[in-house]
Amino acid sequence: CSNTDGTFDPATVELLVDLGRDLELGLAHLRTTEALATSEERFRLLAENTGDVVLLTRDGVIEWISPSVRGVLGWSPDEMIGKKLEQLVHPDEVPILDQARGEVRRGVPNTYRTRVRCHDGSWLWVDTRTRPLFDLQGQPEGAVISTMWDTTSAVAAQAALEHAASHDSLTGLANRSLVLDELDRALASSRRTGLRTAVLLVDLDRFKYVNDSLGHAVGDSLLCTAADRMVAA
Repeated sequence: CSNTDGTFDPATVELLVDLGRDLELGLAHLRTTEALATSEERFRLLAENTGDVVLLTRDGVIEWISPSVRGVLGWSPDEMIGKKLEQLVHPDEVPILDQARGEVRRGVPNTYRTRVRCHDGSWLWVDTRTRPLFDLQGQPEGAVISTMWDTTSAVAAQAALEHAASHDSLTGLANRSLVLDELDRALASSRRTGLRTAVLLVDLDRFKYVNDSLGHAVGDSLLCTAADRMVAA
């Protein structure tokens, strides 16, 4: 490629520079492709061997989901592919899903809690952590990777704590704190609408004599029976 005197003419030099640049870019692309393939394989191995459900969605449609979905929700992966998330999330929580989706579109990872339909038709409380996937330029590529795990026991425990804080442990009726809160709301509604609010006081005559003569166990049973009858009425 050189001249007879061993030098390169400018056109040859420019050609060699271009070839070198193309070769460098090609090697860099090859290294990047190999790294991506290795990372994808590692991700797939992790996703397929975790107890949580890992899913890849695009525009709210499931493109890939880990085999663990069978143990958590009862669905097979093939049954989930192509489904929209709205088909699985409880209708009451679709707004939560929409809000999370809007945040992901802006590139913001988030975690949200919803009920998801199981294969047998029941509902399971789950937490879902989502984050967008980015291209090599650091821009969101439109796909979303999510991790979903069962939180039914945590939801039940939280509900039990909230119920215990606002209800009588013996009868299950609202305790004084909840009654006063409800009364405040009722009075506020009366002020807005002009409708009256009534408060009914129910007393059990000679209840002290029941405790003294028949014992507290019978007194507790009497309170529970009275509570059940009021609820039924």
